[in-house]
Amino acid sequence: MSGTPITVIVTVNPLPDVVASPNAETICSGGTTNIALSTSNGVAGATYSWTVVQSNVSGATAGFGASINQTLTATTSSSGTATYTITPASNGCNGTPIVVVVTVNPTPDVVALPASQTICSGANTNIALSTTNGVAGATYSWTVVQSGVSGATSDTGTTINQTLTATGSVAGTATYTITPTAGGCPGTPITVIVTVNPLPDVVASPNAEAICSGGTTNIALSTSNGVAGATYSWTVVQSNVSGATAGFGASINQTLTATTSSSGTATYTITPASNGCNGTPIVVVVTVNPTPNVVALPASQTICSGANTNIALSTTNGVAGATYSWTVVQSGVSGATSDTGTTINQTLTATGSVAGTATYTITPTAGGCPGTPITVIVTVNPLPDVVASPNAETICSGGTTNIALSTTNGVAGATYSWTVVQSNVSGATAGFGTSINQTLTATTSSSGTATYTITPASNGCNGTPIVVVVTVNPTPDVVALPASQTICSGSNTNIALSTTNGVAGATYSWTVVQSGVSGATSDTGTTINQTLTATGSVAGTATYTITPTAGGCPGTPITVIVTVNPLPDVVASPNAETICSGGTTNIALSTTNGVAGATYSWTVVQSNVSGATAGFGTSINQTLTATTSSSGTATYTITPASNGCTGTPIVVVVTVTPTPDVVALPASQTICSGSNTNIALSTTNGVAGATYSWTVVQSGVSGATSDTGTTINQTLTATGSVAGTATYTITPTAGGCPVPRLP
Repeated sequence: MSGTPITVIVTVNPLPDVVASPNAETICSGGTTNIALSTSNGVAGATYSWTVVQSNVSGATAGFGASINQTLTATTSSSGTATYTITPASNGCNGTPIVVVVTVNPTPDVVALPASQTICSGANTNIALSTTNGVAGATYSWTVVQSGVSGATSDTGTTINQTLTATGSVAGTATYTITPTAGGCPGTPITVIVTVNPLPDVVASPNAEAICSGGTTNIALSTSNGVAGATYSWTVVQSNVSGATAGFGASINQTLTATTSSSGTATYTITPASNGCNGTPIVVVVTVNPTPNVVALPASQTICSGANTNIALSTTNGVAGATYSWTVVQSGVSGATSDTGTTINQTLTATGSVAGTATYTITPTAGGCPGTPITVIVTVNPLPDVVASPNAETICSGGTTNIALSTTNGVAGATYSWTVVQSNVSGATAGFGTSINQTLTATTSSSGTATYTITPASNGCNGTPIVVVVTVNPTPDVVALPASQTICSGSNTNIALSTTNGVAGATYSWTVVQSGVSGATSDTGTTINQTLTATGSVAGTATYTITPTAGGCPGTPITVIVTVNPLPDVVASPNAETICSGGTTNIALSTTNGVAGATYSWTVVQSNVSGATAGFGTSINQTLTATTSSSGTATYTITPASNGCTGTPIVVVVTVTPTPDVVALPASQTICSGSNTNIALSTTNGVAGATYSWTVVQSGVSGATSDTGTTINQTLTATGSVAGTATYTITPTAGGCPVPRLP
């Protein structure tokens, strides 16, 4: 028999999970972990505990909670780890543990060598950076604060090598803050201070010096950039100089002597210094000049007024580079001036009509050192002048010059001589005297010249020459082309005028006498181009007398006769005509203005006409035929001519009227006595306006009559016992032009 049942309830609790955020972490030595723990599967009331294993790390401990926040330190120069094993739990049930590894990177240190530095302005820093605590892969970066310094910049590297410049006259500093970093972890920064001493400058007053041999230098040395405590030292190189020595101090005062006849130099190189820093050296060159002498050649001189002195100056004692200066006192002379040079070359002028003097005092100098002066006296004789009257002359070939010569400036004893240059002239010769009277001839076709250069002289001194140019003009000829001319009334002359003997610049003028001519006038030019008209019915003449001229000299005139033939006219009788096709023109031609010997020629233009031709004669008699069914024209242009001169053409128009044809329908007819004829008449060749007329011959017939019309409709009667005939002759007519037609 069974007992009473019981019920057992088993409760099964779920297991929570755990999620770490982050699920791994890297921090620097001395940093704090930050790992948040949570459950993602929804189990309520979960808690978290962990254990930890450290490798080269200290500071990690087992614990519990919702986050792991622990300060960890690397215990060696390499990276270490803290490995956390985290277990979730809920209602006494542990979930699956997870592992989170925290990597701890060590921090490097930095050492600077040297730890501080003092340099001169413009020099480079040289600070080596390194790590001594064994942390590998360290890099170095720095920032810098400058005070009174320029050139320092923030950067990275293992050496700080920068060119620093002091910006003032006292020492400045560049303070570098250097931070080491390895594995993204910065070490403790250090500070390095670089002191930058400024450089003094040196100014020499003067900055170059020239002294005479035996003189003393006087060069003051100072600093202009404000650097305190500057001192100055110098070295020296001598060239052809003695007495210069190296030394130090605030001035250079040394007695120097040139050792040769050439300039020497003492070249001082001066270096400033302050706080152990040398500034930029400067160079001062002292030139030591020897003393030259002077010699004048010639020692005195006599010249003509307006001439140049020519006094060569030189040094004989071997001193090179000598220059010479002079002063001058003038008496009765102008043009002398104080100056410098190696030659006294001055244009001197006597200011009166008697001789004057210029007294030169000449001082030699070399390198600024003057020698002993000398004196040179120059005597200046006055020059006579010359005046020509006239001062230029133009004559025709074969004429004589007439030039008077005289002096106006009061110089006594003047004489005159001349030379002459001929160009295309003969007859001029050099000579002397108080007038020039010579017969000159042009030797070519161009104007020539005789150029006289006239020189006055007194006491062996020639005055200023003057030039008198005598122009000798040649005589031109004239040639007319054609030499005579025959033209028609109303035409232009065309007579070209030219010179054949080569005389340039010829012009032509003409006068004219007219006989039976009008239109000719006196004029000038190179062509006679005038419209001439015959005033009668016979030829007239224009007689031109042409004179050539060149340079004011007229040549021999020539005569050209122009004959002017009159022009005939033409009259046509009749002056227009109308004929029937196949008819003949009858146009008589004649002249009414009295010009003898006229002939007539014509040209013709046909329109719907044939048979008209160009020709000549005293009448136009031509058989013309209309070529269409309309009227046509023959237009004759008739030109009269006499002695080669053509008169004014006239036009005669001949109208040619076409002739119509006629066709009878029927062309013949047979009828009974007492019946009517019925013959229709028409034109087939297209001539418009045709009319028809007929005549009739009866044989054995009565009733037929002559008549007009477009139909023959007549009642005919046979008059006998046999057939009779009526023979009609029908004529078509259009425009007054009939054409007979037989039946």
